[in-house]
Amino acid sequence: MLRQWNKRLAKLEERFMQKLNGLTNTLEKFLQRMTDMEEEFVFMKHDVNRIKAVLREKLGVTID
Repeated sequence: MLRQWNKRLAKLEERFMQKLNGLTNTLEKFLQRMTDMEEEFVFMKHDVNRIKAVLREKLGVTID
């Protein structure tokens, strides 16, 4: 009886760990995507600021 209980508990623990690992991997991928998007936003903002500077310098146009 005790062996059966231990086997059930071991299977339950194994399934729990698989689910936890899957969730951890999903969260890591999501956080990486968010980090990548934030970095891309910083680069795009820098590019827009350079475009604004060129427009201001070459054409005398100010964009805010």
